[in-house]
Amino acid sequence: MIQPGSKFRFLHQKGGGTVYSQLANGKYHVELEEGFFVDVYANEIVEIKIDFSEINSVKNKDSIITNSNVIKNKKSKKNEPILDLHLNQSLQNINHLEMQLSYLKQWLLDCVANKYPFATIIHGDGNGILKKEVVLVLKKNKNIKEILPGDAFKYGTGATKIIFKY
Repeated sequence: MIQPGSKFRFLHQKGGGTVYSQLANGKYHVELEEGFFVDVYANEIVEIKIDFSEINSVKNKDSIITNSNVIKNKKSKKNEPILDLHLNQSLQNINHLEMQLSYLKQWLLDCVANKYPFATIIHGDGNGILKKEVVLVLKKNKNIKEILPGDAFKYGTGATKIIFKY
């Protein structure tokens, strides 16, 4: 269940916003990024979980964490988008893996549209199912030049770094 105040993205369309309240009929009353209020079904959105306190504890002195979940490095002036695929486990009646991969594909399109040179996907260690599926999606994407292990100092072994080609 997504709590009021949580940020979300739509699963099958662009955009997102903030959950305003939970309704009794399996819907959420949400505020879109554009400022409009609408009611959406729970299976149409995915919560964006970002623990900024954890990120701030591992960032170096040359980086700034922005609200858009992009790390801007002061020295190189390059942006690095980071996608965390961890989900709230209380979501019911949905295929978690399908939801995560759908969000990953949309996020990759956004990265390519913004012409980011590289990006990081946090998938976690777990039993490796999500990581294997993420790598399969990345290998099929013609805009991916290279797939590398993520920064172990920042993310442990539960992350993958990608380099785009344009």
